[in-house]
Amino acid sequence: MPSVRRLSLAEQTAAQLRADLLSGRWGHKLPGVLRLAQECAVSRQTLRAALRLLETEGLLAAGGRGRSRHVAPPDRATPNRQLRIGLLLREHLADEDPDQQTLILEILRAMEAQGHTCFIARKSLHELKDALPRILRQFEETQADGWIVLAGSAELLRWCSTSPLPCLALGGACLGLPLASVGSLSLPAYLEAARHLVRLGHRRIVLLAPRHWQHPKNNFLKYFQAELASHGIAPSDYNAPLWDESPQGLEALLTEMFRMTPPTAFLLLKSKWTVGLLSFLARRNLRVPEDVSITSWSCDAQLAWHLPALSHFSTNQNLLVRRISRWAADLAKGQRDLESVTIPVKFIPAQTVAPPHPSA
Repeated sequence: MPSVRRLSLAEQTAAQLRADLLSGRWGHKLPGVLRLAQECAVSRQTLRAALRLLETEGLLAAGGRGRSRHVAPPDRATPNRQLRIGLLLREHLADEDPDQQTLILEILRAMEAQGHTCFIARKSLHELKDALPRILRQFEETQADGWIVLAGSAELLRWCSTSPLPCLALGGACLGLPLASVGSLSLPAYLEAARHLVRLGHRRIVLLAPRHWQHPKNNFLKYFQAELASHGIAPSDYNAPLWDESPQGLEALLTEMFRMTPPTAFLLLKSKWTVGLLSFLARRNLRVPEDVSITSWSCDAQLAWHLPALSHFSTNQNLLVRRISRWAADLAKGQRDLESVTIPVKFIPAQTVAPPHPSA
């Protein structure tokens, strides 16, 4: 079973430059090393290593010492075909988190920049109830040369890994599968956040995760509960509850949790849940972080207005888009791409995390 390999900084930089080359951004001549290094936010040494990778692929031609590199002429490249690529979302676009909406729109833009037609599937995984026969029926009824599947279930992605229909998994249960994939490596950041809360004295820590992670229990949840156990906190469903993903479901869950044993800290895997949690706490006259600490999945343009500043997680979505662009470019050339890439996530502690209230 293939293992997941994290890209080196030089490979990530090469992926970024590769996408720009394939979109025709620079024409025939590449800018100098110093300018490219500054734009990619890497050292010149890393940039040069990335350029050598692209030269090996035949995308660049060296210009000689002290001269700029040139984009390889068309006769050295495999002719590309225009593709029709489908996006199968976890939820309807209007229901996604703002940062996820931005990512989806950037994917659409990147595909169009490469000359492909990219569209969103008529029904989301949530609307199809994650039922594989319904999903496959939608695939059969929709003309597409390939699919990008967001947050797919283990059953769906296993099918994708054995299907002749080219698929790329964007997140989801794809680890260990022979399938092109890219995702945010968020588990280490969440475990770091949990350790941070434990050091501050928190014992009643709740992770709000998607409902479909519970059947069967996602490895993310297992590692999270194991982390709590390593600090002497007996993990249970209290720490990763099963709940109905809706405003009413969140209200019901929080009402029940705060009735008997109120949590002192929350880690959330979607930023829209942060809005619901903040609303609940305000109506209960509970203060953040004096009574409850909160770490949101992201701090998007709306949540950035929250004071005190929200603790959150951060990732470079541009790297996700560039990996997808490379997959599409290989598909257009008739090349099979099964590489798994993970993009690291950072825990950004801020003012919504503090020691628990003395009475907790």
